[in-house]
Amino acid sequence: MADREKIRAQAKQIMDEFVNALDRVGKIREEYGVERHDETRVPGKPSFPGFRQRFFMNAPKKNEEYIIAERKSW
Repeated sequence: MADREKIRAQAKQIMDEFVNALDRVGKIREEYGVERHDETRVPGKPSFPGFRQRFFMNAPKKNEEYIIAERKSW
């Protein structure tokens, strides 16, 4: 029984320290963040030439513009 009480006391101490650490983080978080003025990505639709043909070459079963997939019943 003494071991259980000792473990509970240690667990409570760890949780209390964790809660205190979270309280400190809340104050710091208000100042956290980065604003970027220059965008690194160019807006627009990405282009992947040849992707569709490679995709259909790898498909085991296909029918013109569609891939035939089996659906399992549970």
